[in-house]
Amino acid sequence: MTHKKNHKIRIISIVLSVILLISIFPIAVSAASCENCGENSNYTVEYEYWTDIYHTIRHWCDNCGKDQNMGGAADRHSFSHYNIKYDICEDCGYEIDCECGEGDSECYHDYTYTEWDGCDWYEYCDDCGEEVDSGTEHGEYEYEEWEYYSFARHRRFVYCVDCEMGEYEYERHDEEIEYYSYDDYDHEIVEYCAGCDEYLSEPEYEEHTFYYSSWKDYDGDRHRRRVRCEYCDYSEYEYENHNVVYGYWLSISDTQHSRTAECDCGFSSTETDSHNHITDYNPGDKDLHIVTYECECGNYYEEEEAHVDNDSDGNCDLCGTEYDTAHFSVTLPAALILTVSEDGTVYAAISAMIVNNSTGDITVTDITLNAENGWTIIPFDTDMANEKVNTKLIGFRINGSKSIANGKSEDLTLNDEWIIPTDDVLTLDYDAVVSAVSEPVDEQVLTAVFIIGWAK
Repeated sequence: MTHKKNHKIRIISIVLSVILLISIFPIAVSAASCENCGENSNYTVEYEYWTDIYHTIRHWCDNCGKDQNMGGAADRHSFSHYNIKYDICEDCGYEIDCECGEGDSECYHDYTYTEWDGCDWYEYCDDCGEEVDSGTEHGEYEYEEWEYYSFARHRRFVYCVDCEMGEYEYERHDEEIEYYSYDDYDHEIVEYCAGCDEYLSEPEYEEHTFYYSSWKDYDGDRHRRRVRCEYCDYSEYEYENHNVVYGYWLSISDTQHSRTAECDCGFSSTETDSHNHITDYNPGDKDLHIVTYECECGNYYEEEEAHVDNDSDGNCDLCGTEYDTAHFSVTLPAALILTVSEDGTVYAAISAMIVNNSTGDITVTDITLNAENGWTIIPFDTDMANEKVNTKLIGFRINGSKSIANGKSEDLTLNDEWIIPTDDVLTLDYDAVVSAVSEPVDEQVLTAVFIIGWAK
């Protein structure tokens, strides 16, 4: 659109102005070795105002995004005539006062008017019609979203809403490190630009760095705590059995006591059990002793019980109280061992005896022989030389009483020599006849059962 003329009076004043412009003019892309990243990569040349004499030459590396010459390249401005007021550097756009003399015309352009073409304006002299100034005054700007441009920078298009004229503006990436949960052990690490919403690197992987919340009661057996990674969003629960500390048992009745069980996680319970009494027996009198029952919870009581003398030694087996009454106690040999030599000679132990520990005389009233493991009892007086080999025949004699019949069992006939006075012993003199065997035998062949009682 074209605006109406705006007339104005120009008041000439002599003002020395230095207009500092930082203008960037990208030119063709070439390839060179970058002093920063060491790669031979393409670059973009840009010129930036530095001083009134020099401008800086930038070689933006497309690989690392930095100046390949690290700010070490510069050149003099190259000015050309721009308008009647200014000369301009053809590379960086820096303007200086024009020195061509064209501003010394006789018309001083005291009165001017302005015409508009969209957002561009032009100022003309009312007297001579010459253009004396121009410019652009955009209205409201619209900014598009940032988009990825290179490894180092992103860009967005900025344009005037009125005329839609615009250009790209560039910025370095707003680099951030992002962490993402990958599995139970590692998280994923990437470089990310929040501005253009793009990833700047390939993912790497690193072990989680955990921190732990406090243990909390979960159920009757376990507690749990939250395990979180310090960097990524990984989170899980860890479970463990309660670490229970028990209180003291306290008596709650004649039969039971209870105690508390507590864990640091907040778990608490009460368990009940029967008393675990420790029993102690204390002498009383000749008929009774005192039994005490005491539990660790403090429950305690006493009872009287009769003495017990299962071994018949005249003393109570529990409290040790000595009896005044008679007692019966006899010691028998565990085995009656026989050894038969190769020539048929039978050897018996000479130390076998019966010991009377009773308070009175005792007597052996009966001895019963029982054959074992396929053997047969025969009369002790049998001549074994006439018997066949491996017939397993045995005749037995002890303290003058001997076997007289054939069979698997026999009660021996005893004489009066089997009486044993108190605190005395009866030596057992025993012997046997055995049929020949083809192989050595080591087995039980007879069982002798002794019946003992008080002597009349």
